[in-house]
Amino acid sequence: MQVNPGGRTIAAEAGVVMPVRARPHARLTGIKAQPHRCVHAGAMAYLPLLLLHLLAAIAFIGTVLVEVLFLPGVRRRLPAAVGVRLEAAFAAQARRVMPWVLLVLYTAGLGLAWHHRGALAQPLASTFGLLLSIKIALAASVFGHFLLAMAWQRRGRLSGRRSHWLHRSVLLHVLAITFLAKAMFHL
Repeated sequence: MQVNPGGRTIAAEAGVVMPVRARPHARLTGIKAQPHRCVHAGAMAYLPLLLLHLLAAIAFIGTVLVEVLFLPGVRRRLPAAVGVRLEAAFAAQARRVMPWVLLVLYTAGLGLAWHHRGALAQPLASTFGLLLSIKIALAASVFGHFLLAMAWQRRGRLSGRRSHWLHRSVLLHVLAITFLAKAMFHL
């Protein structure tokens, strides 16, 4: 691993560039952290992409958590007619907002993936590249779930059972994606 004058480590074999200060073991390696300096113009676009991606992920995961973990319990505590109206109103609002959230989430994700294209070119060369590739595959599967739900809804085949299965599957996917997103920088 090399360190350039800007205080960033370069894992040339994987094409990954990480700030020294972001590495928890930097103290142990004797590499001193230096103030953050942009190495190239693309580094300046990384932070806004990352923030957009994180905010959209929070909105998406929060919506899925509410739909799967909270809404069923709340609905059971309400009179049947009120519970049905609450769930219908929540679903209608989610259908109105989620396409925009997904657009931001996936567009920013593509920008972030482009930034890490070196690691993605050889995913088996580093743990980071492998975990990022798995994360992208899971994200593609979530998008597939979304498209499947839209298709079933248009055909009138989105039953309560199918919707329940889709929501639980998406929840498991996003929890795995969240784990991978954190593990990529620490394993």
